[in-house]
Amino acid sequence: MIISRSVSPTYAAVGDSVTLKCYFIPAAEDLGELDIEWSIKPSDAHGEETRIIWNAGNHMYDGYDPLRGRVQFASPNPESGNASIRITDLRATDQNTYQCKVRKLPEISMTNMDLNVMERPTVPECNLEGVVDLGHNVVLRCRITQGSPPMWYSWSKDSSDKMLPNGASINSVQGDLYLTVTRDVLGTYICTVQNLVGMETCRLTLKFNLAVKVRIAAAAAATVLIPIIIIIIIIIIIITIIIFYRDKIKIVPHIVIETIEDEIHHTLESVPETPAGETADSPPEDSPGCVPETVIHHTLEGLAEILADAMAESPPEDSPGCVPESEIHHTLECVAERLAQQMADSRPEDSPGCAPEPIIRVQNTLECVPETPECVPETPAEQMADSTPEDISGNCYGYF
Repeated sequence: MIISRSVSPTYAAVGDSVTLKCYFIPAAEDLGELDIEWSIKPSDAHGEETRIIWNAGNHMYDGYDPLRGRVQFASPNPESGNASIRITDLRATDQNTYQCKVRKLPEISMTNMDLNVMERPTVPECNLEGVVDLGHNVVLRCRITQGSPPMWYSWSKDSSDKMLPNGASINSVQGDLYLTVTRDVLGTYICTVQNLVGMETCRLTLKFNLAVKVRIAAAAAATVLIPIIIIIIIIIIIITIIIFYRDKIKIVPHIVIETIEDEIHHTLESVPETPAGETADSPPEDSPGCVPETVIHHTLEGLAEILADAMAESPPEDSPGCVPESEIHHTLECVAERLAQQMADSRPEDSPGCAPEPIIRVQNTLECVPETPECVPETPAEQMADSTPEDISGNCYGYF
């Protein structure tokens, strides 16, 4: 009686070896010699069986050419109860239905088992389709060149938990893994392909290329640096505006002095000489180094009119860069007083009513102009030396 056999169907890979199990126990009442026989069942129910190996009367026979040298009993003493056979170097043509038959008169016991010989999957190739860039969709493909179906594909991430990222999807029939690229998606992935007789794997690392790394790094740097650069630019603009307007509202006293001197000198030059005999006190026209007193008075009156017209159009005294009107009046009075004193002190040979020519040049009257007007802060000497008048209008003077 056959008490155990191999599971049917049994799957084995091409090139491997397989053992087809068949165990039996002879009954006490069985008589005669023990006969163990293995055969191949025909696919057609009406066909004849093909004997491949048998043991009878302690003699072993191996007469099936396609399996000659590749099939043998698994036990050296099959009569002990182990009638299993072993087939080596399996080929695809070895796939058949095999029958184990144990006979001892008057009983016969037999069992059938299917052997399926399949090709293992070859080592797959892992490939990437798509651009590895943030937000892009990519496909990781896994392909084999040989292997018997059915075939199953699976993907895992080479990490501690082996879990795929959220949103990943697998086509287990085609072997494709679909991903949307994020920073968390980067890493190494493992494709496993298997069938009933074997399993193979391949690996693919998903990473940014150099161009993408540079762009991402530049974007990250720009995100941090742009606000800083904007703040620096704003600070520079504010400082520039402060410096510009601080310099613009400053007064240079020397410019005020030079302007009054130029006005007086220009006016004196524009006044015609007083004809001889116009005043009894006028000196001769050919008096050296002397200007008639009437000319001086006329000059002062003309200068006063010019300054009065300019002051009428000048801004309020509290405007930045403005010399108060009172300072102008004080300057004119001081100039007139100084000229009168100079004329009174002139030497006899210069004739009465005659003012020395240097006085007309206003060189000794400039002391009447305050060096630093009270309405503006003092200006450093080095700035006064380089400054130029922006506008000469009445009693206001300024510079850039």
